[in-house]
Amino acid sequence: MRHDINLFCRNVFESIGCLVDLKQDYFDVIIPDEIKGQFEDKDYIKFFYNKENVKGERSEFLHIGNPLISSLINIAQNKGKFTCFSLEGLPTTTGNLQEKILRKISFPNIKAIFKTQILTNSATALFNFKITYLHEDKFEEIKTIAINLEPLGLNEKFFTSNYSLYISEKCDFLSMKDYTKNIQRAYEIACKDLIKKQELTTEKMKLELQKKLKREMERIKEYYKENSEEVTKKLGRIGIQDKSRERLNKKLEVLRLEEKTKILDLEEKYKLRNLFKLLSIALVFQPKIRAHFDALYKDKRLELIVFWDPLLKDVELPYCYACNKQTKSLYYSKNLDKFTCKECL
Repeated sequence: MRHDINLFCRNVFESIGCLVDLKQDYFDVIIPDEIKGQFEDKDYIKFFYNKENVKGERSEFLHIGNPLISSLINIAQNKGKFTCFSLEGLPTTTGNLQEKILRKISFPNIKAIFKTQILTNSATALFNFKITYLHEDKFEEIKTIAINLEPLGLNEKFFTSNYSLYISEKCDFLSMKDYTKNIQRAYEIACKDLIKKQELTTEKMKLELQKKLKREMERIKEYYKENSEEVTKKLGRIGIQDKSRERLNKKLEVLRLEEKTKILDLEEKYKLRNLFKLLSIALVFQPKIRAHFDALYKDKRLELIVFWDPLLKDVELPYCYACNKQTKSLYYSKNLDKFTCKECL
C-alpha cells in the first residue's frame, strides 16, 4: 500500500526510536544520540513542506534530493518497512508556466507552441546502489539516483499494481534486466548517472593509489638494484671459481624473478576495482503539472511534454532520447525522428 508522506515519516522515524510531532505545514523530529550520526549529527530537525518557510540550521526542506530523507529511505528499506509513498496536498500554482518553460529550455530548430497544462500524479523511481571500491583496502558507499518515470511512459497505474516486483530485490548490477524489464530505460539512465557521479571519487582514489604505487616501486627497485650490483661485483672478481660463478649467476636470476614478481604483486595491490550492486528500487508519487506543446519542424508536427515540479518549484529539464541525459536545448533529429540534445543531433 502507498503511504502519505506524514504517515511514512512518522512510521519510520518512530520505528528507529525518534519522537515525531506532526503539524499542518511541517513536522518536528527528535533523534536519539545513538542514531543521530545517520542524520548529519542532528538531534532535532524541523521538516517543512514549503521551501520558503525554511529558516535556521535545524530547518530542512522536505524533498527527494534531501540527504536526510535519503538516509531515512535507506533505513526504512533496511528495516523492511518501506514500499512507496505519496506526497499529497502540494501547492501547484505555477504562474505563467509557458513563459517559465521557454525561459529555461531552448528549441533551436523547432517551434514550440503551448497547448495546455494538466495536473497529473507522477512517479519517481529511487534506485539505491551500493558501490564497493576494492584495492589494498575496501571502501563502500550508498548512492541514491532519482529518475522521473513520467517522460519514459511509466505512470502510477502501472506501478500501483506492479511495484512489489521491484522493491527490496537483492540483485547484481549486471543481472538487473530480469527484474526491471518494464523500467529498463529508467534503470539505464540511473546507471549512467551513477557512473558519472562516482567518477570524481574514483579519480581521487586512483591518484592516491598511483602515488603509493610509485613510492613502493621505487623502494623495491632500489632494493633489488643494490643486491644485483653486489652480486655482479662478486662475479667480476679475478680468479673466481666456476662453481661460485654458477651459484652467483643463479642468485642474480632469482633476484630478477623476485623483482618482477614483487612489481606484479604491487600493481595488483594498488589496482582499483569498482563493484556496483543495485540494492532496491523505491517509488515516490507526487503531483506534477504536465505541459503539452506542439513542436513544429518544417511540415512535421510532433507532441512535446515538459513537466513543472511543484515540490522544487522548477521546470524539469527534458531528456535526450539518444544519450538519456537532461538538456537545456532540445532539437528534433530527423534521422531518429526523436527529440535530442545538440551532441546527439
